[in-house]
Amino acid sequence: MSGEEEYGVVALAITGDRLGYYVQTHNAGKEEIPQRKQVKLLNVRSPQPTTQRIQPETGEREVVPAEDQYWASREYLRDVAVGKQICIQFVEAGVGNVTIIADDVDLSESIISAGYGFIEEYDKVLSPLAEQAKKLKFGIYNPQSKNIAPKETFLTNFVPDETFECIIEAISSATTYKLTLLPDLIQIRLILEGIQLKEECSKQSQYKIERFTLQRQGTVTLSS
Repeated sequence: MSGEEEYGVVALAITGDRLGYYVQTHNAGKEEIPQRKQVKLLNVRSPQPTTQRIQPETGEREVVPAEDQYWASREYLRDVAVGKQICIQFVEAGVGNVTIIADDVDLSESIISAGYGFIEEYDKVLSPLAEQAKKLKFGIYNPQSKNIAPKETFLTNFVPDETFECIIEAISSATTYKLTLLPDLIQIRLILEGIQLKEECSKQSQYKIERFTLQRQGTVTLSS
């Protein structure tokens, strides 16, 4: 895998140091759904969301709390990368140097320069960028920045037909979505009314919706 290149389109920022992307191939058919993969940015570690791990001694599941500023870090990468064509130069399986082709932006350099990630080991390019971000108090180094994160809940206090700004976080099917409502960062699940799809159409429809709306910002009107 080391040294291989792959091209794709960024589908979503999973965290501040990990992307999901659709693989681009030259011989794909018009109706073929491209494979979706993940890649971790080379030599970058960002704050992580709440995760679960298994205790090796007991086998019990343990909840690991979210790290400070994980949402801000993810949002930076989402804003910079989602929907962009990328080139990945792999150094090992699932880890690579990711460049936005149109702007020639190295994403590891971008997130370190903005102060939304840490370098994992010394690098002659990234290390000075990290020091500069820390010195200038960018991103997570800014003591004035708020440690905000979304919360998933039932939305009860809203006016029917009220419109919200939102981020489309996940698409379970062509009619079922997970949204983050702005500016309060409330996460809800949404089912579209009045739409039915044949099973053979649903996967293709879901991909087309994901391709142009996943992790984009928009508006939603809630009826009930």
